[in-house]
Amino acid sequence: MDVYVSIPDAVEDINILVDRLRRLYNVTVQIQAKYIRISGPPDRIFMAQNCALRFIGPESVLLIHVASECFQLFSIPSLVQHFGDIYQVFLLVKHPQGLLIKGPKKSTGQLHNVIKDLEGHCLASYGSMTQFEWDNLRVLCQKYRVQFEDLPRTNSLRTALLAHFLSLLKPALNKVAEEEVAPAPSFIEAYRKDTNKEPVKTTVNPMSSVIPVKSVKETRDATIQALSPLVPLSTLQTEPNPDQLRAVVIDGSNVAFNHGKQLTFSPQGIRLALEFFIRRGHTNVVAVVPRFRRSRGGYLFDDLERSGYLCYSSSRFINDEHQVADDDR
Repeated sequence: MDVYVSIPDAVEDINILVDRLRRLYNVTVQIQAKYIRISGPPDRIFMAQNCALRFIGPESVLLIHVASECFQLFSIPSLVQHFGDIYQVFLLVKHPQGLLIKGPKKSTGQLHNVIKDLEGHCLASYGSMTQFEWDNLRVLCQKYRVQFEDLPRTNSLRTALLAHFLSLLKPALNKVAEEEVAPAPSFIEAYRKDTNKEPVKTTVNPMSSVIPVKSVKETRDATIQALSPLVPLSTLQTEPNPDQLRAVVIDGSNVAFNHGKQLTFSPQGIRLALEFFIRRGHTNVVAVVPRFRRSRGGYLFDDLERSGYLCYSSSRFINDEHQVADDDR
């Protein structure tokens, strides 16, 4: 199976994307003019395609300046790859002392804090390392697939890197790695269907099936408290009553913008809406989102799509221009 992804002229360092797709998803990638061609099994192609879309249109782009004492760490390919894999971002080195971080807003912010911590250790640590610390650094480099032989010989840099690796061993500080989504067979634009039941037919008076609910604000606040941290939708306990509850289709754009107070597209609003209907017992719920919004949802949208709770509407092009509805700009 082949998939073609269009690459705009403004996108730089496309080789970084190609390397990540080949390494993480074990697919064949070829650069062809303004496209990249991804070949492989459908489930791997799906994940690789989403990764490419996030590289082209990331949720967050952060350009930072790194102190010269610490910047040489980012000349080590295996260490740059380590940061990209752990925090699920793309890290582009911009000389003389710049780093461009592309990825989810939360992840770019976390990596920025990690880099500031590295700078602090580099400036504060000048003592020689003990043999115990030296051995620990060697073992941790092997654990996180960083080439120990490529590390600079400066004690302050090695001490800073050791402190970073030790912080990853603390569960409270390693949330990004724990939230990584495991590859699983996925289907594009597929509605969730219950194969164990026949289609629901009902003749109940619609007015008699109305169930009292709380206000939207009360429901949202209660849901946020009950579901923090986020849990998979498949684990929510429901008591379906197919004789009363109908199929639900959610306008993802309107929900996301309402949750973002009309200022930003908030994917978490879509999740809260889905959870609301699932908790009421609906067994056939799906949110529809314009395809060009896919990169804004990140791994949340991937998880919902694999579970069958989200699908994408096709993008419309008229005379080679992308048409967007007035209420989704």
